[in-house]
Amino acid sequence: MIVCYKKESDDPNTTTDPMKNSATPELTTVLFRDPPVNKPENQVLGVMFESLVAYGDYFNWTVQNSSHWMYAGTGLSNGSTIPKLGGYEWDKIYNNGVSPAGMTVVSQTAINNSEGSFLHQAVIWQHPSCAWVFAASSNYWQYMLDGNWIWPVDTRVRRMTQNILARMISEPTCGSQATFTPVPNVTNTPTRTATATATRTATGTATRTSTVTPTATRTNTPTNVCALLTVTNTFLGDQTFSYTIQNGNATAGTITQADLVWRPNSPASMYPDTMSLSSAAQSFWVKPVAESPVTSGSYSITSSNSGWNSSFAGVPASGSTNWSVTFASGPIPLAPQYSIYDFKGTKINVQIGAQTCVLDPTAALPTVTATRTATAGASSTATRTPTSTNTAVGPTATWTATRTSTATSTATTSTGGQTFYRGINLGGPAIVVDGNNWQDNSGTTTNLTTNGAVVCNPWVPLTPTTDTNRATMISCSRQHWAHSVVMSSVPNGSYQVSLYVWLDWADPNPTAFSIQIEGATVVSNYVPGPAGKWDKLGPFNVTISDSTINITTSGGVANLSGIEVWSGSGGGTTATNTAVAASATATATMTRTSTPTNTPNVTATATRTPTRTNTPGGPTATATRTSTRTNTPLPASATPTRTPTSSGGVTFYRGINLGGAAIAVDGNNWEANTGTTTNLTTNGTAMCNQWVTLNPTTDANRTTMIQCSRQHWAHSMVMSNVPNGNYQISLYVWLDWADPNPTAYSIQIEGTTVVPSYVPGPAGKWSKLGPFNVTISDGTINITTSGGIANLSGLEVWRIG
Repeated sequence: MIVCYKKESDDPNTTTDPMKNSATPELTTVLFRDPPVNKPENQVLGVMFESLVAYGDYFNWTVQNSSHWMYAGTGLSNGSTIPKLGGYEWDKIYNNGVSPAGMTVVSQTAINNSEGSFLHQAVIWQHPSCAWVFAASSNYWQYMLDGNWIWPVDTRVRRMTQNILARMISEPTCGSQATFTPVPNVTNTPTRTATATATRTATGTATRTSTVTPTATRTNTPTNVCALLTVTNTFLGDQTFSYTIQNGNATAGTITQADLVWRPNSPASMYPDTMSLSSAAQSFWVKPVAESPVTSGSYSITSSNSGWNSSFAGVPASGSTNWSVTFASGPIPLAPQYSIYDFKGTKINVQIGAQTCVLDPTAALPTVTATRTATAGASSTATRTPTSTNTAVGPTATWTATRTSTATSTATTSTGGQTFYRGINLGGPAIVVDGNNWQDNSGTTTNLTTNGAVVCNPWVPLTPTTDTNRATMISCSRQHWAHSVVMSSVPNGSYQVSLYVWLDWADPNPTAFSIQIEGATVVSNYVPGPAGKWDKLGPFNVTISDSTINITTSGGVANLSGIEVWSGSGGGTTATNTAVAASATATATMTRTSTPTNTPNVTATATRTPTRTNTPGGPTATATRTSTRTNTPLPASATPTRTPTSSGGVTFYRGINLGGAAIAVDGNNWEANTGTTTNLTTNGTAMCNQWVTLNPTTDANRTTMIQCSRQHWAHSMVMSNVPNGNYQISLYVWLDWADPNPTAYSIQIEGTTVVPSYVPGPAGKWSKLGPFNVTISDGTINITTSGGIANLSGLEVWRIG
């Protein structure tokens, strides 16, 4: 139900709705709680709206009354928290005299922000009719049932949902109806029973009077099957637009219609070619005849269209499937020419029983309108190359910095020296950038407050390219249209502040934003983009006298990736920016006193002879692979990597970064699996969590690969066009969050169980399972999982012989 409030202001008595002065003023479209309607929402729900934060901002769900049956099997206790479950709007209990009796508060969290102090409360209660009412007071509950790149799947939220739905379905009696026995196989037609009463008169004439006595029949309200059908994980791949359909019903559904819309603001053109479900054996619709590509389009395809095969249009019961449309003749990849916003209006009809549910994966996407202002802001990229590796106190080292700018600001230069003070990886983990230790900002950071949602997109190539650590820092950012960053306990004095910014997706109309430091505008009307474009803005000179550095943004949505602060002044940019030619290049030389510990390059020749017991069957191979590298030897804490070898010769065949971008692991080039991968089909949801520390630690590239995975409880991977022969297969697995009750799963290769009942965890724990010897005779490697939810990060295949 959508209610449009015909109001001119927040004054409840001000409205242009003519119903207010009609014979039925109770139909006026004001807030339900406002006059003349006077029907507070908490009379139905138990709670009603309190306040909100920006979409994507969140807070913890805090448990109360953990002994309630809703929490059964979750392992939660009073005071326990579920991260990210609260927001972006929330409710609370109002003592207005109409709150239902018998409510149980199952969550209560104090919220303090720049708008004031608030209270979030979630309740559950039973109506006298026996109906249960649960008010979660959060917009994010459903996200944690299936997970996405911000909100991970939480088995405790799933268990609570199961507990609530099971009680709602099975509740037999309550209150005064405790003796009522429900009638099985009820119908909606009342049953009338005729009772005959004989009346005799004195004349001996018998008169019969028939009295109809109605018999009470309990009528069950049908379950709202559409409410249990949700869409998540809207995704744009190389040639596909897709999302996940989660069916919480015990009955399977069928897709009967697809209304596809795309409206790009680019010259690129394409047309839909196929539609598929991951749960089906093949596409349920294939375009019978190719057509001329167009820059935008609208297709309404039904089960009566040519090329439709209803046998492959089924949505599984109590499970999920990935719906996708594949385009032909379009750019590869679709991004940055297109974005998920360009598909706003796409809808899918799913029929479950007699009900048809309309799924709109883009309904929650905001409308993007913006004005592009081409005003040059300060933009510079600085690369510092040390003449030595500096770690402790020692001789003086000279650094040379070269800055190349597309629009360089007028700089104020000082001869004073600078010292690195703090670096904050906004939205990401602790990391080393330019040899300096940066702090994380994925949770609570000492002496720092930030707002904005954490947004990560490691699949967009950065422009310009940069080193791995800086790329990792940039690719995760905090997104908000009014950032407020406060760094406290800063010693008073002079500082230089730089900000990393970028655009994380192909926004056709990115909005300009401005940046203020200590209240002064240092960047005016900065226009981000295109996708992947990043800048290091600054450094900006500031003088601190109140022990606090304040950074704000205004205007459009800004992605802030990192804050870098150096103490001392000189070489910085003032708040007045004068653009120069785009090709301008400035070279500055600074001298810093540091302690070099010079680690010379050495040539190390290492011989590793792994010993393995390989199962299942296949040739057992043991050999020595000798590699020669020019590198800095690994520290004692480094985790060794085994390279499988064979006396018959082992050759790297393929590596797949499941859920992640193309990457090099152990010197071998691994393929991406963020969209379509040649000769490989996968299912499962791509999940990334770069804030969980891996155990054991490993190198940067392997870490990046492991921390993005595909998650499913029944994986099905098929690698095709494989030359027949003998292979060794290894799988990287991990647990991406602190699941208190991880479920065991098994792995099968070519139908044979190679890992029985593997229990993942704790959070961050990863393993390389294998290698497993297999003989391929049908040109296909098949890998499946069964049991609990499995996170598969990487697939590594070597050929024997």
